[in-house]
Amino acid sequence: MDKSVFRTLSYGMYVLATRNGDKYSGCIVNTVFQLTSEPPLIGVSVSKDNYTHDLIMKERVFTASVISENTPVAVINTFGFRTGRKADKFENVTYKILPSNLPYITEKTCGWLECEVLETVDLPTHTVFISKVLDSGVLDLETPMTYAYYHHVIKGNAPKNAPTHLKPDVPDPTRPANENEKPVDEVKPKEKRTAYVCSVCGHIYDGDVPFEELPKDWICPTCGEGKENFVLKEI
Repeated sequence: MDKSVFRTLSYGMYVLATRNGDKYSGCIVNTVFQLTSEPPLIGVSVSKDNYTHDLIMKERVFTASVISENTPVAVINTFGFRTGRKADKFENVTYKILPSNLPYITEKTCGWLECEVLETVDLPTHTVFISKVLDSGVLDLETPMTYAYYHHVIKGNAPKNAPTHLKPDVPDPTRPANENEKPVDEVKPKEKRTAYVCSVCGHIYDGDVPFEELPKDWICPTCGEGKENFVLKEI
């Protein structure tokens, strides 16, 4: 099977959010898709390993905020690589609360959908939530971010729980060719070096302070995980 064909499929980028009592949690997904217009139904695939998945299974309601190309990368990193089990993802994010006590992201996002789960489809690693759109709104006239934009322009990685996650060795036939690329015989081999890399999000530590001398409570600036999740690798 040539898995590289999966990289040609098109996706958007969304913050899926729900409530947990008087608190909130959410995650990044790229598989929100419209099923019907009347009634307005959407589907969304969420990993069973995500804390947000468990909350949606319990609450049966959620919001989907449509990320734009101008949404801060920090928002994507917070909801994509941190876990709501350990951190308050909404602590440093601009958001509003609907009358149903559901949050949606307002910072440089295109709009939001408020949804109620009607059915679930159980898959080996994910659950597909078939949901009715109860309310919606447009926020900014921004260009919606596609997964291709996130991957090619922002150079972002897919979290391991994403339904579209592929191993790095799977080639990407959609990646634009570098017009300024030199002939093979003129390209100098890239010098390799070792660095500490986060095993959760792939962040490469490149600070002035030696990694070993960082305080014990230092956390990854991308995903918020501790030093113990960094490994020394050749890059």
